[in-house]
Amino acid sequence: MNSSNITSEDSVDLETNAKKLLVKTFSISHPGYKRHVNEDAYLNRDSDSMWLVADGMGGHTKGDVASKLIVSRIESLELPTRLPDRIETIEDALIEVNNHLCQETEMCGSTVVLLTFVDNLACILWAGDSRLYLYRDELRQLSVDHSHVQQLIHRGELTIEESEQHPLANVITRAVGADEKLMLELKCHDYKFGDRFILCSDGLSKELSHKQIEELASTGDVKKCCEGLLASVLSNGASDNVTITVVDVLEVDEKSMHDHEQVEALSNELAKYYSQFVSGRFDKCQYMHYRSDLFIRFKNNLNIINNMTIPISDLYQTIPSESRKSGKWLWLVFVIIAAVFGVYYAFR
Repeated sequence: MNSSNITSEDSVDLETNAKKLLVKTFSISHPGYKRHVNEDAYLNRDSDSMWLVADGMGGHTKGDVASKLIVSRIESLELPTRLPDRIETIEDALIEVNNHLCQETEMCGSTVVLLTFVDNLACILWAGDSRLYLYRDELRQLSVDHSHVQQLIHRGELTIEESEQHPLANVITRAVGADEKLMLELKCHDYKFGDRFILCSDGLSKELSHKQIEELASTGDVKKCCEGLLASVLSNGASDNVTITVVDVLEVDEKSMHDHEQVEALSNELAKYYSQFVSGRFDKCQYMHYRSDLFIRFKNNLNIINNMTIPISDLYQTIPSESRKSGKWLWLVFVIIAAVFGVYYAFR
């Protein structure tokens, strides 16, 4: 069994959108003690302020192929500098990978979590249960698992503590390659000097509690933090592959920082749009249109809170196609009945 670590470390001084940004990063990946193949993969594009962790779906025949395909495709991208363009470029690439995997005769797929700094925002894009944490005085999980147990937690049927031992803890509801329609979730967050972002596969979060991760997240530089987290996972038995990327923000231009409440409002509005997309009220084109408009309003310091309004001209388009068809037939029946009564009364 191969138990050697794969590591990557870098420090980069960036000039992005008139904002100076210095970050230090370190990544580590280990197959664990119970799996022969490491189906995890990661990508560090430090010069483009973008990091990714992918976890090939356990139990599938080619999970490592799926995760590596994600990394390869994202690695080949020319990343735009504008927020809406960058996010759309990444989403399109992941949808392309999803379509390719869905056409494979053997089922395979992968979770993905991606962090990118663009337009002075930390943007998180994910599908599945690979996670992104932020350590800022305390540890916060910024991503929300797309999993069966998370749905139970959301409905109040399960506590977080109970979920850790739940028999269906490994069942995810979303992943690249799992369904013909890939729904990636997007969240934006502010960042500042001293922030530590941690991307990981579930090999970390399934072995260590939130409190254990928090204690280790606050110690040492990026390398020591990664190695400390991995050592703790290995001491617990490492039943799965584990991959960890730590990104430290060492320097920023404080004058160009967004207000935390303003960014939180942006993220809340994004969540509303996303829920409409997932529920089927918005199709992809509408979702992209409203989201792009939201980004423009945010950048121009316009009001974005409780501003989820749909133009009257677009309301018809938000009705599911089946309802629109039913509506057309009802309208036709009404016109025919009206015409019959009109002729009847005209010749009485």
